[in-house]
Amino acid sequence: MAIDGLASGLDTNNIINQLMEIERIPVNQMLRRQAKAQAAADAYASISAKLTSVTNAANALERANDWTLTTASTSNAALATATAGVGAGAGTLTFTVEQTAAAHTITSAPVADRSTSMTTQNPGSVSLTINGQETTLAVGSGTIDEIAGAINNAALGIRATVVNVGPGGFRLQMSSNTTGASSQFTVDGLATPAGETAPSVVTATGRDAVIRIGEGAGSYTVSSSSNTFADVMTGVTITAKAVSSDAVTVTVERDGKALSDRVKTLASAVNDALAEIKKQTAYDAATGTASSLTGDVAARQATQNLTRAITEAIAQSPLYSGANVGISVDRFGTVTFDEAKFVEAYNADPQAVERMFTQGGAATLTGSGAATQDIAFVGAGNRLAGGDYNVVVTQAATRAREVGMVGPYPVTNPTTIRVKVGLTELVVAIGHDPDSDIDLADHAGGVSAQAITSALNDKLSDAKLNITASTDGGSMELTANGYGSSGSFEVDWGSGYLQAAGLDVQGTIGGTVARGVGQTLSLDTTDGELSGISLRTGAPGDFTVTYEPGIAQRLLGAVSNATDSRFGYLVKAKEARETQIGNIKKSTEQYELRLDARELRLRAQFAALETMLGSLNSSASMLSAMTSSLDNNKSKR
Repeated sequence: MAIDGLASGLDTNNIINQLMEIERIPVNQMLRRQAKAQAAADAYASISAKLTSVTNAANALERANDWTLTTASTSNAALATATAGVGAGAGTLTFTVEQTAAAHTITSAPVADRSTSMTTQNPGSVSLTINGQETTLAVGSGTIDEIAGAINNAALGIRATVVNVGPGGFRLQMSSNTTGASSQFTVDGLATPAGETAPSVVTATGRDAVIRIGEGAGSYTVSSSSNTFADVMTGVTITAKAVSSDAVTVTVERDGKALSDRVKTLASAVNDALAEIKKQTAYDAATGTASSLTGDVAARQATQNLTRAITEAIAQSPLYSGANVGISVDRFGTVTFDEAKFVEAYNADPQAVERMFTQGGAATLTGSGAATQDIAFVGAGNRLAGGDYNVVVTQAATRAREVGMVGPYPVTNPTTIRVKVGLTELVVAIGHDPDSDIDLADHAGGVSAQAITSALNDKLSDAKLNITASTDGGSMELTANGYGSSGSFEVDWGSGYLQAAGLDVQGTIGGTVARGVGQTLSLDTTDGELSGISLRTGAPGDFTVTYEPGIAQRLLGAVSNATDSRFGYLVKAKEARETQIGNIKKSTEQYELRLDARELRLRAQFAALETMLGSLNSSASMLSAMTSSLDNNKSKR
């Protein structure tokens, strides 16, 4: 053992360290609390990450548009196949494949070797005519490889290939990169070899694919430049495979299996989140070991909200319970999903199953005003709870409208109509000029109101101004296609611009002043418990809107209530732990400074002790020496 006290013989370093360990007990306690708080914050973050997967899965099921999945099949896949995409609706279509598409191909007469010139001119050139456009290419000495290279490098949509047809023979094959009748082209400038009757021959004529829908006198054909027919049935792509007189039927059906897969993904995501919560809140009674969030209120609330979202009844659907569509929570708190039961229920009543998962709302008239059909539920934010909400519409939306050019008709004098939306202005001129939009010379007796509105509507459509012109008795009328202030415009009938303004709907939802855009009345997603509610209204009135979220929407609400950056209780719990960590760090740092000062004082005190003891030892030595000297003197006497 090292001895630091030279004068005292004490292990002062060890004594100081032991004293400091006692002094550090509060710091160690704070560090343990900090580690515990950090573990809890990390646990909240881990649970939130799992809840994100629940959000992603629920987003694929919470709106009516999410339930439009369809699948397409054909009665004979050897003749035609079909795939369903966005917007495809259930239905059937029967047709025959009369012709498949082909790319135009021209093959040259054979040449004996690859160094032989194939062109009629030297230096050589060839001309290709595609859709009436001729392009002449320089091909050097005109060998087969030079011609192929020039065509390929020209990027004309034609691919040239040198084909070895046997000993001593080569042909140049030129094919369009695309199929269809529009792929046809011609080649000029190739020479006719000795013994051949032509410089080239068409080996495949570019043609469209053709299917005939129906049969008999009422049948009709549809053509496509490729073998793919898009949107013959909305959202469905049909691919012709082979020509046959046998009819092919395409059947488009609701895709219960694809929707089942989405619900399965949702159930799995919820189970993953519940398992994470269970892990973070576990308690081992045998060892008395607690987890980071054992007994935590926020974690327990997350579990309860997730399970209730699945188990509570859904009054908007006649199926009422999630168990009736195969999704439930067992006695161990695990979400179970019966795919077969879901598909069976979906095939029996697709709308009822859809309503089990999506948002839903209905309105009733509770006071004076328009009829119930004048208000419709559009959507809601994730935090909006199911229940009844009072809606008061004080002002209905209107469309911008302006009337002008009040008779007489027909118009016989030149005039100009101007319409302006923002920085976009269009002009319809009526005059004695062929360059006018309407030339009075072409209208004996004057221009009718119908001719003027037709010219106006053509220009309005081309400019995409969303305004429609019409006649109103003996006058002209311009009306915005949409409701609200965004449809406002200016019009000059010939004597200066007039402002036409539309009004947005105004009203309250649940007593809160709502935002009106056109006919849509809504509250922002930041408006607390009324988060994101949106309605479409057509007339003033006092209504009650009943909102009921389905399973997917409830789960979105459960996750949002937990993880919303402003309101989420898991977020707030995590922030509280992070604040605690910050406070502990600050306290620890301050305590460490005091400990450092304390250790310096101890070392100074022990050093002073050693100095004092050293001085005393020196004095004792002197006294001892003096005593010895006196004793020696006495003995000499």
